[in-house]
Amino acid sequence: CRNWSIFCKSKARFVSTGFPAVFPEMLLRFYVLLPAGIFIGLLYLVFPALAHAQDEDNTTIGYGETVNGTLDNDRFRSLYTFSGRQGEIITITMIATGGDLDPYLSLVDSSGRSVAFSDDNGDGNAAFIDSIRLSLDGSYFIIATRFGHGQGSTTGEYELQLQRLGATTSPGATIQFGDSIIGEITDDSPQVVYVFSGQRGEVIDLRMLRTSGNLDTLIDLANAQGQILRSGDDDPSESGTLNAAIMNYTLPESGYYIIVATRYGRRSGETRGSFLLTLTAIPRDLLGRSPANAILMDYGAEVRSSISAEVPQRFYFFEGRRGEVVSIQMERTQGNLQTVAILLDEDLNELARDGGNQPLDRARITGYSLSKDGDYYIMATRVDFSDGSTAGDFALTLEGRSGIGGSAFLEIVYDTEVTGVISDELPYETFIFQGDEGDIVTIRMDATSDNLDPLLTLYQDGKQIVFDDDSGDGKNAAIIDFRLPEDGVYQIEAARFNRAEGETTGGYILTLEEG
Repeated sequence: CRNWSIFCKSKARFVSTGFPAVFPEMLLRFYVLLPAGIFIGLLYLVFPALAHAQDEDNTTIGYGETVNGTLDNDRFRSLYTFSGRQGEIITITMIATGGDLDPYLSLVDSSGRSVAFSDDNGDGNAAFIDSIRLSLDGSYFIIATRFGHGQGSTTGEYELQLQRLGATTSPGATIQFGDSIIGEITDDSPQVVYVFSGQRGEVIDLRMLRTSGNLDTLIDLANAQGQILRSGDDDPSESGTLNAAIMNYTLPESGYYIIVATRYGRRSGETRGSFLLTLTAIPRDLLGRSPANAILMDYGAEVRSSISAEVPQRFYFFEGRRGEVVSIQMERTQGNLQTVAILLDEDLNELARDGGNQPLDRARITGYSLSKDGDYYIMATRVDFSDGSTAGDFALTLEGRSGIGGSAFLEIVYDTEVTGVISDELPYETFIFQGDEGDIVTIRMDATSDNLDPLLTLYQDGKQIVFDDDSGDGKNAAIIDFRLPEDGVYQIEAARFNRAEGETTGGYILTLEEG
């Protein structure tokens, strides 16, 4: 009878309890003929003590947890409960760690139906319920006891562990963050589709691990309309394997997303085998430590975080459009943090920065015009970055609006600076600002790289009113203390000498000052 029931031990142990030696053999004959539930009911008739729970409270146990306990003649079993979901595959291990305890495990669902049990299935003196698939959602109970239950004689300490190996589910089923799904790719079923619900700004990891066969895994992530957003082939953290991953992906919208677990070549591929798919939402406190997992911000949003020796900077990103004007403020809310805010483009080139000046508790980047569509990054940090010594909490706000020139011209406001690049493809850039009659303005264009020879021109209503080539220290361009003739919108053209016919290129800083 191998280890099918608690009666598979030697007859001598039952004789010591006062029961006839032949009685276990009679029950074993019934066992192979009767349903498990009826057989357990017979056990309760034979051993009435099994029909009554101990007075102790149930202990909640979670997946991945290990608990310790002790069994003796006064307390011969302990009851643990956990919440399970249909399709989950679990393993339970009970190992004796002291005394002469002979472990015995039972798994029961919320209706009292026996799901599984084990006596000596584990290594050594241990009970092991291996890879059991849960058939229902609900509460489950683990009974950790000893051979013979109340009639047993062994005592001692034990260690109990509950593990979730994964889950099986039907194609098209909805899965949740934290799920590990077991599936299979075959020639008849070259892809398996799952659905999950996410919120804009959540950052996820998707991993597809080959568990059998020669499967070369591939993952597609699509939106609810079926548009593929990202594909993952090789897992960057497991180089040289056939595992696939999509890492640090920020969900662009709230709603449903589609995961397609497939193989390299998809339907025309030739590999096959089983896989384990995991979906994880990265905890927010682990985000923002690098540009790779920057936190998404929208215009009008405020986020709160902290700077410390362990995390000397935080990264955020937003989606910008050419011509939009953004303002960023970082304000200390606690500690002695000396704030610094830096705006970066998608290639992490610095566009603007503020901080390290009085007052040291706030940094502001005001009225910066975005020169192109794309993602922009904000670094919230402290003076001297990693070498700094100040720390504390901060609030970061991002504001954005459409510029007065739309996407055709970039807006610039008084007492700000913007950066740009002059190239053969873009020999000049036009900026506009709102001015009043009598305003005294100074405009400077300073080359920052390569051999750029700057040229500045100021227009009103499309008419040139002033220009400069080399007034800024002999190379750079500067229009100094110019009085605006009337109220209106003015255009600044930042260019190179000879404009389209010119030959110089490079980066520049454009500043507009009043007074």
